[in-house]
Amino acid sequence: MREMSEVYSMYSLSRSEKKRLLERIKRKIPFLTTIPIDRADVTILKTRRGFNLYRVDDRVLLWEVDDEIYPTILALLLYKIEIPKVVVDKGAVPHILNGADVMRPGIVTFEGDFKKGDLVAICEEEKGRAIALGRALFSRMEIESMKRGNVVENLHNIKERVWNFCLRCSRLSQYSTILF
Repeated sequence: MREMSEVYSMYSLSRSEKKRLLERIKRKIPFLTTIPIDRADVTILKTRRGFNLYRVDDRVLLWEVDDEIYPTILALLLYKIEIPKVVVDKGAVPHILNGADVMRPGIVTFEGDFKKGDLVAICEEEKGRAIALGRALFSRMEIESMKRGNVVENLHNIKERVWNFCLRCSRLSQYSTILF
C-alpha cells in the first residue's frame, strides 16, 4: 500500500472539468474518446511522483505527466482502444518490461499506420496483448525500411510504477493475473 501513500490529493472532477478533459482528449488523442468520461464519476489522483492518474468509475484509465495525457495499459486492455500497434518478439519483452525502448530488430509486425510522435501500443507476439505504451520515434514507413536502432520510446509498461498505481487505485489487483 506504499503507492497509495504517494497520492497527496484526490478529488472528483466537476461537470465542467470533465468537459474540459474531454475537449483536451479530443484535441490531442482522439482515439481515446471511446472511454465514457462524460457519464462517469471521474476522480483525479495527484501523486508525489510527478504524475496524475484519472480514475473513471473506479478504473484508472488515464495518466498525465508534464501536461501530456496518455491512456493507461489498463484502458487499452479493457476498452479495446483502436491505436496503432507494434508487435515484438518474445526476446524483446523482458527488456521492454525493464523500461528499454523498442529496437527495430525486435519488431515482428505492425498494425495500423502511424507517424513520428504518435502513441503506439507495444504488444507481445504470443497473445497479442499490450505490454507497454510508447511514442514512435519514426513513422511506420521509416521503421519498416530500418534494420536497427531505437524506434519506439517506452512510456509506460506493465512492470513499472504507473501500472502498479493503476491496479492499486483501480481496486483491480485481481486483474494482474487474469490479464497476463
